[in-house]
Amino acid sequence: MLYVTLKRSTGVSLAMILLIGLFAQAPQVHAQGSMYLSTDLYGTNGNYGTAFEVTALKSTKIYRIWVNAYSGQNTTVEIFYNPTGLINVPNINTGYNATGWISLGTATIAGLGYGSNTPGSPTQAQVEIPLDINLLMNPGDRWGFITKMLSGGIHYRTGSAPYIFSDSYLEINTQGWAGGWAPLATTSMFYPRQFCGRIAYDEGCFFPDGVISYELLDANMQPTSFANVPGSVNIHYNVAYPDEASNVGVTVELRNVITDAVVYTYNFSASKLAGQILDAVTNIPLPANLPTGYFKVDVTFNTKNSCMNYADFEAPQSTLLLLPPGAQMCVVWPGDVDNNGLVNYADRASLNKYIHDANLRSSWLEGPTRFSVIGGMDYLAWKAQPSAPWQTPDGCYKDTDGNGVINNFDYIAIKLNWQRAHGTIPAKQDQGFSTVSFDMDQNYPNPFNPTTSIRYSAPEQSMVRLVVTDMLGREVATLANETVEAGVHTAQFDAGQLPSGSYVATISMTGIESGLTFNKTVKMALNK
Repeated sequence: MLYVTLKRSTGVSLAMILLIGLFAQAPQVHAQGSMYLSTDLYGTNGNYGTAFEVTALKSTKIYRIWVNAYSGQNTTVEIFYNPTGLINVPNINTGYNATGWISLGTATIAGLGYGSNTPGSPTQAQVEIPLDINLLMNPGDRWGFITKMLSGGIHYRTGSAPYIFSDSYLEINTQGWAGGWAPLATTSMFYPRQFCGRIAYDEGCFFPDGVISYELLDANMQPTSFANVPGSVNIHYNVAYPDEASNVGVTVELRNVITDAVVYTYNFSASKLAGQILDAVTNIPLPANLPTGYFKVDVTFNTKNSCMNYADFEAPQSTLLLLPPGAQMCVVWPGDVDNNGLVNYADRASLNKYIHDANLRSSWLEGPTRFSVIGGMDYLAWKAQPSAPWQTPDGCYKDTDGNGVINNFDYIAIKLNWQRAHGTIPAKQDQGFSTVSFDMDQNYPNPFNPTTSIRYSAPEQSMVRLVVTDMLGREVATLANETVEAGVHTAQFDAGQLPSGSYVATISMTGIESGLTFNKTVKMALNK
C-alpha cells in the first residue's frame, strides 16, 4: 500500500511522508486492530534485515526513515546507505555492493510487553523505530539502503506485490533480493528482505557550492575593504547556475556591526542568459549621510535553484570600512608594528617605545577598533587587515590585536607571527648581524678542516643551546648550553677527532624577557 501525507514545512515546500507496505490503513488505525498482510514475517537475530533502493526523480532530501518492529521485544536497528545503489539484477547471490556502505546510525525502542510475537497474534503490537538523517539526493541518484537488525524483531515482507512505489519525487524498490551476503552480517550471512516502514523527505532545492560569488572592488577594479563617503564601491558578481536563463535580483545591505541593524540598502538586477555565466560589475553609490566606521556587508542573490524555483542565496558576509572624505586606511599585518615587512625583535622595540611615548599623551593609546565578520582570534591572523587612521600616523599598526587600545596584549600578535614576512624586506646582507633579531649564520669556512666558526645573534638575554649531530642524528658536540647576553656571538667547532662527512649544527634560543623562541639548522661539510 502507498500512502502520501502532506504537511507544511518551512518556506514554500511541502514535506511528503511515504508509507510502504504492511498496513491496509494508516498506522494509527492499525494500532486500533487492523489486519496484517498474510505474508508478513519478522527477523529473530542479527542475520536478518531489510533492503530497498531509492531513485530520486527530483532533487530530494530524505530526513527520516521508520522501521516497523515488534513492541514485545527490545529492538535495535542500524541503517546503512550506499550512493552507488544496491544491486542491478534482483534475485541473484552476488549482486550486492560489497563496499561503499555508510552507517547512518542506530535506534532502539524498548519492548512494551505485548505478549506473543507470533505474526498475526491478537496480542501482538507494533511500533516504529525512527532514524533522523539528512541526505540530499540529486535527480537520477540511485542509492541502496539496508536496515540491519541488531537485536529484537523487525517486520519484513516476502512475496508481496507491488515492489515499486513512486510519486513525482522518489521511486522506491522494496524487492526482497535473494542470496546471502557477509559484509554487514553479525554472523556468517545476511539475508535482506522486503522493507516495511516509512520514508520522510522534503523537496531538496539547493544551490550547488561555488556557483555564486562576489567581491568588492575600488575604482581601479582592485579588491578593496574600504571606501570613502561620499563615494562608491564596485561589486563584481558571478552567477554560474542554473544553466538555463534566469533573472537575477541582487540586494546589498550594510549592517551596523554592533546592533546588526540595516543602515543602507541598494538593489539592482541583471539577466543571466541560457548556457552562459553572468559575470558583471555594478557600481554602488555611497551617499554622504552614511556614518563612517566598519559595516557588515550582506549580499543576497535571488535566482533559480536546483528545483528551478526562484529563491534567495545569501552569500558569505564581508566587511567594509567607510572613511571620511580624503582619509586613507592603513593595512595592518598583526605583529609587524613597525610596518617594515618582517616580524622580529625590532617590532617589540618599536612597540615598547610607542607605549612609553604614549603614556605622556594618553590619547595615543586609543583609536578606532578593527572589525572582522569572523572576529576573535581572527584579528591576530597573518593577513592584511584594514584599520581606520589613528591620532598618530603609525598608531593603527601598533594596535596589533585590533581592539582599539594599545597595551601589553599587543605583544601576543608579535609572538604568534614571529619571523613571518610580507612585502619588501631590506636585504639581509646589507644589515649584517645585529641585535635586531635571533639568527644563526652559515658556518665559515665551509667545507672545513678541521675547525670552523658559527655565528649567532640574540636580541636580548637568552638561553642558548647549540649542538652538532652527524647524519644519523647522533650528537657529536655541544658548542653552547648557557645564558648569553644580547649581541653577536661566535662558537668554534673542532672536528679533529671526527671522520670526513656531513654534519648539522642546530641552535635553539629562548628570550629571557620576551619568551620568544628561535630554532635553526645549517649543514656543514668536513673534508679532510
